[in-house]
Amino acid sequence: MAGVLDGEGLASAIVDGDEGAVAAHLATGGSPDLRSGYGGWPALVLAAACNSLGIVRLLLKAGARIELVNRANDSALTIAAQEGHGEVVEELLRAGADRSHKGGDEQKTAAEWARDNGHGQLAALLSQMQVQAQAQQQAQAQKQQQQAQVQQQQQHAVAPQPQQPQQDPVQLFVKLTGAD
Repeated sequence: MAGVLDGEGLASAIVDGDEGAVAAHLATGGSPDLRSGYGGWPALVLAAACNSLGIVRLLLKAGARIELVNRANDSALTIAAQEGHGEVVEELLRAGADRSHKGGDEQKTAAEWARDNGHGQLAALLSQMQVQAQAQQQAQAQKQQQQAQVQQQQQHAVAPQPQQPQQDPVQLFVKLTGAD
């Protein structure tokens, strides 16, 4: 079994679907973010393009940076969506891929690439998830804004003044006038 691979060796293993070679590369300290000899593509982007779900999982588990892009600015998510690789898209989304990233020469989101390349169900899924993510972000922003307003109100609230105990009017008269 191979050890640490160079960029071309890792790219060949990914293109061939050789999970064992990729696993050995990672187990012996090889980088999950190594760029290939094929146009400098990051390993995760290449695995996504090749629909290599097992290799995508290995790379993600090893800490591959999901935001890396190729020279055309394609992320693993945008390239998987372009090719209609639904399971890879789902895995990348679970790992936190940015749905709003615009990749490729035409600078499209994953949903736009899927739609334009005839992958209607995948495009619908991505669009729905984009809407849900935006709604969650808006709800989170509103919650944070409300919390900030409450904190601000609490900071500016006037602290109640302690009540002075009421004195007996006769004792007060004696105290003020010095009369016994």
